[in-house]
Amino acid sequence: MIYSFISDKLRLYANAIVLDCHSFNDSTKLNQPDIWLGIEKDNVPEHLLERIKDVCTLNNLTLSIKYVPEISISDYYSGNINSECRLQIAVNQKLYMKGTVIYETKVHRLNMLISEMFRDI
Repeated sequence: MIYSFISDKLRLYANAIVLDCHSFNDSTKLNQPDIWLGIEKDNVPEHLLERIKDVCTLNNLTLSIKYVPEISISDYYSGNINSECRLQIAVNQKLYMKGTVIYETKVHRLNMLISEMFRDI
């Protein structure tokens, strides 16, 4: 299903920003950021990076940016992708859950923030 969705979008738009979004457990022993961003060096436009930083700053979220050698998308799509950039965003689970309880309003807020990061891109 994901493969046909990606194929359809690529036929429609020709280019894509590939975003791998997941979460990580908060460790109270470590100083974990709210958002971890993994990017390929020189593969993310500066204006996009600045926008992500601005959204985090305006919403009092700590951000850590790490350069990764190559973000693989082969698990999701086996064809050719003309991607403008590839990013990984990991969200600290403390932002939307406590223990095993997930707070839907906080999930909705995170969805809105991530959407804002990529609005009009």
